[in-house]
Amino acid sequence: MKAESGFDEDARSKAGAVGLMQLMPATAEFVCELIEIPFEPERLTDGEYNAMLGCAYLQYLFGRFECEQTVLCAYNAGEGTVAEWLNNADYSSDGKNLDKIPYAETAEYVKKVARYKKFYSILY
Repeated sequence: MKAESGFDEDARSKAGAVGLMQLMPATAEFVCELIEIPFEPERLTDGEYNAMLGCAYLQYLFGRFECEQTVLCAYNAGEGTVAEWLNNADYSSDGKNLDKIPYAETAEYVKKVARYKKFYSILY
């Protein structure tokens, strides 16, 4: 949440991502179907609702990909994009882990999350 929105429930990206965990409405709708709850787009800026959906999406991604870095890339760049990267020998030598992250924004995002993870693990 810190990396995504700086803890701002009302955050909106240029791409259309919303809330604490910067969910795209289509992703939020997918997650709602996955966990079998009603999709309420007007609640995407409700911190509790947004965090619940974001965490459920992360859980889904952890079930799909083996590595935390790959999950973070998928959260940022999209799971379809990351699946393509994993199938490309220029980015993945084993089809499971990324050796190179082709999007600079996604590479920076992964680094930022790692910094916050370290900071909060020390803090708590």
